[in-house]
Amino acid sequence: MLLGSMQAAEASFESTENMAAVAKSMGCLIGSLVVGVVIEPGTHDLVVTFEGNFSVKTFVVDATSEESWHIRDNTDGARLKGSPRGLEVVPPK
Repeated sequence: MLLGSMQAAEASFESTENMAAVAKSMGCLIGSLVVGVVIEPGTHDLVVTFEGNFSVKTFVVDATSEESWHIRDNTDGARLKGSPRGLEVVPPK
């Protein structure tokens, strides 16, 4: 694991330098081709695999949380949300 969402959230509040360090660690994925996307049964965790055998995986931190991850369509704001309870499509506003 390179980092978790809590590190990114904490870094963004602490300083621009800390956020730059977090962004740099993810920089190896910029421009990489996505070669696979899997939503795991049961947990609905998301696994995105990139060329070069890199992958990003979500995992449940709080099973009661309304959302573990989401993917947003930046053209209209629609979202796909995943949590242990299932998947939900949130239409654009």
